[in-house]
Amino acid sequence: MAADGIEILVKPTSLFAPEFEDELKKLKTPEARASEMEHALREEIHVRLDDDPVFLTSLRERLEQNIEDRKAKRIDAAKQLLLFDEVEKKIHNRAQTADTLGLSDTGLAIYGLISERKPLNGASCRRRGPSSTTCSPTSSRT
Repeated sequence: MAADGIEILVKPTSLFAPEFEDELKKLKTPEARASEMEHALREEIHVRLDDDPVFLTSLRERLEQNIEDRKAKRIDAAKQLLLFDEVEKKIHNRAQTADTLGLSDTGLAIYGLISERKPLNGASCRRRGPSSTTCSPTSSRT
């Protein structure tokens, strides 16, 4: 279904498109560059979240913390831009990390899920040695 009368004024540029850096440089203020970077990072994380949920969720949390720090004026726009750049580099270097570990992209995602080792359904887990973990359900008392 197409909408009539809607005109796209600003076409979003993908974070890894060759022209993204050029588009950022055209923006005059650190605030504008940080805003563009924020939206590109949010989109990249949203689109790829199912590919590696542990990795991208951690980056999304870092992104949200950076945004919150900026809103609370704990950092300025220039610092926020540097922090966003670190998140971008982590996304960009993910394939290299997989290669270094001798894993495919899917293998790295599975590795992330396994190494996270969060118990399901509110279970409580305790290590019983270097290779043994015991989990038991937690009871909810009202």
